[in-house]
Amino acid sequence: MDGNSDNLLVYKYRECNDKTFDSLENNYVWMSNSQVLNDKFEFHSYMDLDYIIKELLNNKYEEIKKGIILEGRKILESTYGSDGTVDVSKMSSHQCIAAFLADFNLKFLYKYSDNTVIGCFSYSYNIEPMWSFYSNYNKGIVIGYSKDELIRSNDYSLSVLYNDNSHNMTNLFIEGMKNYVDYKQNYSDSMTPEEYKEQYNLKWDETTLYKFIQDKLATKHTDWSYEKEFRSIKLTTRKVPGHKLMIKPKEVILGSHIDEADRERIIEICNKQGIEIKQMRYMNNKFRKFKIQ
Repeated sequence: MDGNSDNLLVYKYRECNDKTFDSLENNYVWMSNSQVLNDKFEFHSYMDLDYIIKELLNNKYEEIKKGIILEGRKILESTYGSDGTVDVSKMSSHQCIAAFLADFNLKFLYKYSDNTVIGCFSYSYNIEPMWSFYSNYNKGIVIGYSKDELIRSNDYSLSVLYNDNSHNMTNLFIEGMKNYVDYKQNYSDSMTPEEYKEQYNLKWDETTLYKFIQDKLATKHTDWSYEKEFRSIKLTTRKVPGHKLMIKPKEVILGSHIDEADRERIIEICNKQGIEIKQMRYMNNKFRKFKIQ
């Protein structure tokens, strides 16, 4: 232990309020729909338009290029052509491709962000900005959960990566074009597109899928790196506002400035639930957690 973390635990910073009390009394942690998370950078991705257009100039992609331009023009017509102020027929192929890629990127984004709930934790219980932002300026608490239990209870649990750039989907799109050509040239007489799609999905081994989940659902802007975030992810079959994950806390750490009424309420709940109680105290020029009972 380094004084700031425990390798077996990850931590949830919380204010003292009815929702927090309820989660302690009923042994659950709330997992939120991914669209309500606080980093606007998350789940956004981009594609290298110039590179994709260069690839589309390859003769083997001629059919794909025609289809993309046609669909892109339909998108532009639905966006700009209804009032007659813009003559969509005069828009270039480049503009049509750009419109298609933007629409594709957005639909792909919502496909994964809509049907996902996420639990956000930290590897450290002693990050001062988080005590301020999420735990009401040291008047709240930090709840420690078993990392192993979270891993067993969710589809994916992984450390957040921090990056100055959003997820680049260029290679994924190019791979899709290659598979379309592969199907048309080699499999269209022997299987349906759905059968081929199933076969293609089987090529996503666990390492490849994990990397995609990491890039798409567990990457934040570098500005948030101080949070040292660990994230548990559950994939859902439809959009839901959130999910109660049933899990009993291993410890609760009281903030150094917690109000007496909240302190007594938390201690009462933890004693009843058999949860270890600690408190942040200043000693030897540092704040540390100390067991109080």
